[in-house]
Amino acid sequence: MTTTTRELTVDRETVRKATRLLFERGEVIEVRALGVRRYDRDRIHTESGYFDNSEAALNAIEEISCHARGMYWSLNPIDSALLARRANRLDLVANGETTSDEHTTHRRYLPIDVDAIHPSGISATNYEHDAAIDCARIIAEALGSSGWPEPLVIDSGNGGWLLYRIDLPKDDGGLVQRCLEALAARFNTDGVEIDTGNYNPSRIAKIPGTPVRKGDDTPERPHRLASILSAPDRLEVVPRDLLETLAAEAPVKPEPERRTPFRGHRLDLRRFLDDAGTQIRSEVPWKGGTLYRLESCPVCGSNGGNARAIQFEDGALSAGCFESDCGFDWRWLRENHEDAYRAQVFVSSNGRHPDERRVLDEDEEDAPKTLTFHRGDEDTDDEGPSVDWVVPNWAASESITELSAKVKVGKTRLLLEMCREVTRGGVFLGQQVAPGGVLYLTEEGRSTFRTAMRRAGLTGDASFHYLLRQEAMGLGWPEIMDRVAAHAHEINARLMVIDTLSNWAQLGGDDENSAGRALEAMRPVRTAATSGLAVVIGRHDRKSGGEVGDSGRGSGAISGECDVLYQLSRSNTPGHETRRVLTGISRFDDIPGEMILELQEGRYVSLGDATALEREQAKAFVLDTLPDSKELGMTEGEIIADAGERFSRSTVRRALGETCGEGLVSKHMGFGTNGRAYGYWRTRKDVSNKELDPEQSILDSASEKNAAGNEMSRVRPPEQSITDSDGEKDVSSPPSLIEQSISNSDDGDVWEVA
Repeated sequence: MTTTTRELTVDRETVRKATRLLFERGEVIEVRALGVRRYDRDRIHTESGYFDNSEAALNAIEEISCHARGMYWSLNPIDSALLARRANRLDLVANGETTSDEHTTHRRYLPIDVDAIHPSGISATNYEHDAAIDCARIIAEALGSSGWPEPLVIDSGNGGWLLYRIDLPKDDGGLVQRCLEALAARFNTDGVEIDTGNYNPSRIAKIPGTPVRKGDDTPERPHRLASILSAPDRLEVVPRDLLETLAAEAPVKPEPERRTPFRGHRLDLRRFLDDAGTQIRSEVPWKGGTLYRLESCPVCGSNGGNARAIQFEDGALSAGCFESDCGFDWRWLRENHEDAYRAQVFVSSNGRHPDERRVLDEDEEDAPKTLTFHRGDEDTDDEGPSVDWVVPNWAASESITELSAKVKVGKTRLLLEMCREVTRGGVFLGQQVAPGGVLYLTEEGRSTFRTAMRRAGLTGDASFHYLLRQEAMGLGWPEIMDRVAAHAHEINARLMVIDTLSNWAQLGGDDENSAGRALEAMRPVRTAATSGLAVVIGRHDRKSGGEVGDSGRGSGAISGECDVLYQLSRSNTPGHETRRVLTGISRFDDIPGEMILELQEGRYVSLGDATALEREQAKAFVLDTLPDSKELGMTEGEIIADAGERFSRSTVRRALGETCGEGLVSKHMGFGTNGRAYGYWRTRKDVSNKELDPEQSILDSASEKNAAGNEMSRVRPPEQSITDSDGEKDVSSPPSLIEQSISNSDDGDVWEVA
């Protein structure tokens, strides 16, 4: 393999032409050079500047282009105040010093970037390059036949670009994104794809007339000059109704089907299409799944790949046609080929679904069953599969959770509160839950359980179903679970509660301590979970108690079969009879080790973990103890003495530091017997020193968090990461001593209007 030494230079006239077509007079734009290395000893970095002078911009582009991998500019209008960052000059920048979405004022362009599929960091071959440009022209022709105006067609050096003039607000409600996804679904091939991530308003694009240098310049993958292939005299605005029509064609991932008997298992879509007699024209990757283009639409008969069927990464299915008002969708496909649908193989983590109705021929019936052995290098995802939480940190699809507690501690109340929030899609212990039906198996009688339902607010809730143990007498546990699982799927339940397992599975006497009988009782529970349900089982703690996972009455084999274990116990804190301690361990990450619950107005509220609660209580004590004025300020020793044995010295010191940092407490040196100690006093006037429970503010705060759920969390937003038109991150190196200053010509032209 050889590399070439061709020298590519900026085509100044092409840059001027693109400037006149794309930008308005007096407009500020950003010019950005990626992959810059001016000297051999230089680190590769990014340089950027803001320009309202066309000739100054052109001169800067020409001067740096020989040192850069590629030259880019912002497309949509930006805040003119950014000119003051680097006015009509380029300079080295760090992260956060370039244009972000918040700096964009509105959307002027729909950027359609057609890329050749090849490894990143290298140029396209001539064949890949031409295929991408041909695809861009096909898209322009197809949109033109639907009434779209002529776009600016650009050769980006490695693919094709179409720029359509639009007039949309910065927050377009996802309209641009859906337009790109609709085009990708229709025109992506196994060699060319449309960049569907090119929708954020601050997106930058290659500057026509500038060199594009990715990787080494080789005969097979040469460097090229970006250029304008065709352009109208004036770019006309695409009417919004045409954008909406295109966006409506974007594939939409459906909600999971809850009524299928194969819930939680994956359909082999290609095999289904083959069995249904639907001819496949081509297949392309689609968001981790597969998109199948059909030879013709089964409904309207249009051909050329207008109809498609999609299987998403998680197995969800979708179908559609680009012909308007066709009516072809997944529901039509399934209902008109029900036999083919029922005959499919549904694959799950443990092989075929136990209720699979696929008819095997004689050869398959006689074939020996084989085992599939997997290697560790097949699993390249370090994070592993995501957990489908129905109740975050509590109950997940296809898993079993155990909640154990001593009698009359409040286990059933807590379980019913969780059920209420699932049926309503509400908040449980500060966490937003997934909505769905609930099926509850209770050992209580009708009157006592209905009282508990009324107390939990479940009376009249059609999504909550329950079964009384006394009404299932005479049936064995496996048969009960078969009927229960069938009813759960019939009502689209997501959560099943068994309270208590020992009573329902008839684990009495010696059976309760038998590991064999315990595993036998758990087998139908695991089957129900495998079908997609989140299952929670209740257990009574033994009198002697024990640690979580070992406190449940009977065999420890039950806990061993569970994925999440919780133990509910009374708090030992005097004066807090309504407080409970919830301790948990799990096979999943991020399960709270210990949580303090408080029963307030008939419902449990999470006060956080024990350490955090003590810290908040200490802060409340400090605020209640300190005076309002500096003259009456107290030293640290005096505050610690007032705390007595309630809080440790380190806890009080931490509380003082945190309240000072939050601006609630002030401090000043000059106190104590020698005048060398700090004195502390309460700063905020709205923090009253009236008589109050030092913990009341903590409880009020916990109530608000529980009511607001995740909305109360404050997460530091990630830093902006600007991506260029080829999907590469714009990452600048740390500032160096290099400074590049480009003179601003006093007689330079401002932006010209075509």
